[in-house]
Amino acid sequence: MQVQRGDKALPQLANGPAKLTQAMGISLKENGLDCCQADSLIYIEKGAKMPSPSIVATPRIGLGKTPEPWLSKPWRYLVKGNKFVSK
Repeated sequence: MQVQRGDKALPQLANGPAKLTQAMGISLKENGLDCCQADSLIYIEKGAKMPSPSIVATPRIGLGKTPEPWLSKPWRYLVKGNKFVSK
């Protein structure tokens, strides 16, 4: 990931959607892949279970002129206090 993102500090290496895809080498070629299918080039695996109080839902950052109610919807889920998540 550091090779893909250059000389970035670890907390800034993948702290946002664009930075994450860049760090993982994901490009527009992968656009449209079904990430729910295990035989896809990129897929989401079941992860470790997190205690509910650790999960926080917040509005997305950087949506610009997106109209309400979409602007304030909690599209962003993160682990509370994680130093690798954008502010």
